Amino acid sequence: MITLILLLIILALVDSLNPFSIAIQIFLLGVLTNTHRISYYILGILLVYFVGGVLIFLGLTAYLKILLDQISVIPNMFLYSVGFVIGVILLFYGIMALRKNGIVKEIKLERKEFSILALFAIGATGTMFDLPTALPYLGFITKMIEMELNSGIGIFLLSIYSFIYIFPLLILWALFIRYKEKIKEKIVSVQIYMDKINNYVIGVFSLLIGLLFIVDAVFFFLGIPLDWY
Repeated sequence: MITLILLLIILALVDSLNPFSIAIQIFLLGVLTNTHRISYYILGILLVYFVGGVLIFLGLTAYLKILLDQISVIPNMFLYSVGFVIGVILLFYGIMALRKNGIVKEIKLERKEFSILALFAIGATGTMFDLPTALPYLGFITKMIEMELNSGIGIFLLSIYSFIYIFPLLILWALFIRYKEKIKEKIVSVQIYMDKINNYVIGVFSLLIGLLFIVDAVFFFLGIPLDWY
């Protein structure tokens, strides 16, 4: 279980470096007249990510239980095969991320106001479309199902993952509140800097995590599964 928790922290931290969510928040902080409303944007991301993860976890668990009642050998082989595929995808994703040059265009910030519902919808909708491609999140859910965790523990771990996922957004918001006047002048340069380093950080971690999933699957196929407890 300790290994699983460490995996949770690593995957969630990598996943939290989402260039889309961070870029949108930086833009909103730069244009909102009431920056405290950014909390509704973050709330939309948190709720959709958590609820989406729970639905995927419970749905796959229920489906695999049906399979388990019919043919007991299919679930583990299927899950480790999925883990292997995710690992390969992460490897390619990491390579592509490292090859990006991080060139971004500067944005012009004009002060405006968004309604609470609009901010929530921006966060929720963006996350909803991004969820199917959240490979670290899907990989962690797959690992929990492999370990046959009960629903209560699984949902609890997903809640921790989701809060870690929004942690950079909370830090960014706190820094903006604390150093508002200074950050206003540098907000665009911060976005450019983050975009430049983001590809390298995500690329390296994606390669490492992809290798981890592949090695885990290969050991299972060889008949010597790794102990994650």
